Amino acid sequence: MPRSCFAALHPTLRQTLQHRLGWDALRPLQEQTWQAAAGGDDLLVLAPTAGGKTEAALIPVIDRILREGSAGIACLYISPLKALINDQEERISTLARPAGITVQMWHGDVPKGERRWDDPPQILMITPESLEVLLLDPVLSADLAQLRVVVIDEVHAFVPGLRGVHLKVLLDRLDQVAMAKVQRIGLSATVGNPEAILEWLSGIGRQGQVVRSTGLPAEKRFSFIVEEDRAELHRHLSGVVVGRRALVFVKSRSEAEKVRRAIGEEIPHVYVHHSALAPDLRRAAEEATTRPGPVCIICTSTLELGIDIGGLDLVVQVGPPASVSSFLQRLGRSGRRGTPAMMTFLLLGPDDLLITLAVIEAAAAHQVEPLTPPEKPYTVVLQQMLLYLIKNRQTSRSSLSRHILPLFSFLSTEPETVDRLIDHLIDLRIVAADGGLLMLGDAGEAAFCGAGRKDLFSVLSSGSEYQVITPDGDRIGRLDGQALHLLPGDAFPLGGRLWSVAGCDPQHRLLIVTRASAGQQATPIFWIGSRSALTPLVTHGMLEIIAAGETKVPIDEDGQALLAKICSTYPSGVHRSGLQVWEEPLATGLQVVVLSFQGSLFNQVLATLLLDRLGCRVRSTDIRLVVEQKARPGAGKLVAEALKNLQSVTVDQVAHLLPLPPRETWKFASLMPDDLYREMVVEDFYHLQTFLCALQQEDVLDLQARSS
Repeated sequence: MPRSCFAALHPTLRQTLQHRLGWDALRPLQEQTWQAAAGGDDLLVLAPTAGGKTEAALIPVIDRILREGSAGIACLYISPLKALINDQEERISTLARPAGITVQMWHGDVPKGERRWDDPPQILMITPESLEVLLLDPVLSADLAQLRVVVIDEVHAFVPGLRGVHLKVLLDRLDQVAMAKVQRIGLSATVGNPEAILEWLSGIGRQGQVVRSTGLPAEKRFSFIVEEDRAELHRHLSGVVVGRRALVFVKSRSEAEKVRRAIGEEIPHVYVHHSALAPDLRRAAEEATTRPGPVCIICTSTLELGIDIGGLDLVVQVGPPASVSSFLQRLGRSGRRGTPAMMTFLLLGPDDLLITLAVIEAAAAHQVEPLTPPEKPYTVVLQQMLLYLIKNRQTSRSSLSRHILPLFSFLSTEPETVDRLIDHLIDLRIVAADGGLLMLGDAGEAAFCGAGRKDLFSVLSSGSEYQVITPDGDRIGRLDGQALHLLPGDAFPLGGRLWSVAGCDPQHRLLIVTRASAGQQATPIFWIGSRSALTPLVTHGMLEIIAAGETKVPIDEDGQALLAKICSTYPSGVHRSGLQVWEEPLATGLQVVVLSFQGSLFNQVLATLLLDRLGCRVRSTDIRLVVEQKARPGAGKLVAEALKNLQSVTVDQVAHLLPLPPRETWKFASLMPDDLYREMVVEDFYHLQTFLCALQQEDVLDLQARSS
């Protein structure tokens, strides 16, 4: 391997790599990143899990600090998870501290006294929400004036959501503080549209490069267990993980608790890991993987991201993955240190098998879901307006607009939209107008000053969550208030243990619990919004397999028989694309099936439009719509004609038909006028324009007519 890059590193960094890590050269990815970073371009660094992305980003950062010195914070490391910051701190410090470079963490779980400094750290590890707090501090934010680089870990976790919009706003504000274009380096393992993500990360008037890993793909081994009885599936799971170091992914927090209860008596050292658990319980699960011996962690997507969980023998997926991106993240948890990646799928029936095969085929073809940022993030506009008013106390309309509109995330926001938001805030008394000046009004001060100020630091809604604590004040986790149906004495599982309700404090949203007695029956609990729909990439892959009648993934004879069984449930002559219509007889008439394989959101919108056109009840899933018609044969032709007519409609003609989700779904949505709320929902929740473009491109195929 060429040694020129390694030899060109600052001597102190080179000695650190040699003596602390035993390196005498850089990996190809690290060489590429070092060379690309030297010119100051923004970078998107892509490599599989454990591919050395963190070191690839930090080596040029540390090299630059050693050469140029630092009078303040030189680098921000921004992460989507506090747990990831905790995990990466030691890894980054191993590179930085032997070279005399200081590193500090700042997030909500770090004690308040440790979130200040006399001498600023040269590398600060932080979440977007905590960075918002830092930027509002006039003293500490001054230490960002010499900022040179921002490293964004797991950048794909930000892009499609409002946290990504918030992050982009913060990046623009950092440029303003530093009075320079601060270099941006994004790290990711899986993105389907890297050039578009780089453009999002970098912005207008900046240069950027994509740096990809050139390593050969590691060997992968899959096994499939299909069992339609859930209890039997859990017994299979116990047999698979016993005596091994395993990570078990499930589809929801509720499912994680159920699986832990099902196998916990048989398998020692079983832990639960999901977002509703207190940090100490999640950390205990993570630390268990650093010790030798068997261990099993049942988790949701919280362990998809780059937290180091040590060497694993196996990754288990209970139920099918919902996306190719998720599958690749989970698969990347195994197969380290030269061993093959091992993944076992435990599936509830042929449908789950079909989904899983479609995911694996797409991944093998290097297809990953593209990421699209929000187009009308009006709730983040509101957040930034309120923060600006709090920081400046008084301002003019023109000054507020000049602060908001040039930000990259808001470039498509019209000046009239900002005026409409200001007028509505005045109507709500959130903002008051005094002559030509704007300031917080009575309602705004009550909501967002004092203790309420912290609500402005995040764009994510916490809903009506209750904190679950013991009488001694130990935090166990959180439950959704809307789903809270527990009474004193009821027992429920959380964190792999059974707890009994001792009392409830609605005012402070606290649920006080004690350890449940032996033999107490558990009451089921669930969290709102914990299930994921299949992505269109996955559903399209399912249709490809059905149309072909076979899969490219090696499966045994039992698997082939199950696949043949599910393919036989579809009419002969199914095509690889198109909206395919046929009639199914019922005892009371018939129903019309529209096979779309476009995903649940597409089908939900199409069902709403068909209901308006036909006046019939329409049910939808990820792959099909069912139009209930108590009529004579020929109804399929009517549905096909309705679909063809819908292909010519416009956004304005149908936007009003779409039902509006509760405003509580989005933080700050209650502060928006009705028309802007609907505009945001139509664009960024239903993606109506994208839906109509996809609908126009689909052929409508009447399978009944073709077979007659």
